[in-house]
Amino acid sequence: EKAATWKLDDFFHREQPSVNGDRYVDSYSNALMRNLGLGHEGVALQTTGDGGCLFNAVSLSLTGFERSASVLRARTALEMALHREYYVALDSLKDAKYVCPTFDEALNACISPNGFSSAYTIQALATVIGIPIRAIYPRMPGTWKYVVDELN
Repeated sequence: EKAATWKLDDFFHREQPSVNGDRYVDSYSNALMRNLGLGHEGVALQTTGDGGCLFNAVSLSLTGFERSASVLRARTALEMALHREYYVALDSLKDAKYVCPTFDEALNACISPNGFSSAYTIQALATVIGIPIRAIYPRMPGTWKYVVDELN
């Protein structure tokens, strides 16, 4: 079964959340996006930081709520399990071994309800939703700039 296809405009909230919503604009992340020249791409919103923030954020972006996070996590874990060889062999993730857990550790974390995500998880989730995910990483020791990766 093919993953749902979404338009880019469906993926990003272009306005602040409604007054009765429980999500607030993340001013730090928005400032970072502006400094990196990405401020035109949308508004960063706060999500629940429970170990599932990647899935919470994508669910919030796609639906306006975090309710679909567990479904996205399950579909991502299935995608990773069914296509293990594909993800392990990806050139875009060849350096992931230096900063990420192994693929099997990433899959086990994805299966866990509050497991943290890695580059493997982000790549698989991008496949599931059919939309590239742009990840912004903090400065690494010895570097002067943030890393911006587009996965998928």
